[in-house]
Amino acid sequence: MLVRHSAIYLFAKLIPALLGVGSIAIYTRLLDAVDYGHFAVVYSVAGIGYSFVYAWLWLGLTRFTPVYRDREELLLGVVLRSFMLLSLIVVLVGAITAALWSDDGTRSLVWFAIPLCCLMGWYEINQELHRARLTPGAYTFFSILRSVVTVVTSTLLAYWGLGAEGMVAGAI
Repeated sequence: MLVRHSAIYLFAKLIPALLGVGSIAIYTRLLDAVDYGHFAVVYSVAGIGYSFVYAWLWLGLTRFTPVYRDREELLLGVVLRSFMLLSLIVVLVGAITAALWSDDGTRSLVWFAIPLCCLMGWYEINQELHRARLTPGAYTFFSILRSVVTVVTSTLLAYWGLGAEGMVAGAI
């Protein structure tokens, strides 16, 4: 079982990684250097933000799902309420940051980073739940689905001329 699950998780990480590398080639051809730089910064900041804000939630979920197997609803309720409270804080801090942002040209990207951060956290919490429940098939499916949908949507929005905002919207 360990070898089989490991192979499935390897596939779940390998396909999105290959799509990510391929998407760089696509994105750099569709966007100018400034727009691509803005997209990369917003995506990175949202990724760091979700890791900082939500990581303890998905790590706790991984740790306590086997312990609360008979009372999983209780654990999931705590995780959901915690996620909602943290997301409210992210929205408030993000809104204050956006309101105080000095560059009008990139302020919209700050607004896009807020839901991106929250959704990255929600996605990771759900993925860790799949891992804790030992359902590598669901983990793999959602990992690949997210990558494909993100690359296709971001590419289309950039192709249609929506720039960095379109790319971030595609990631959302």
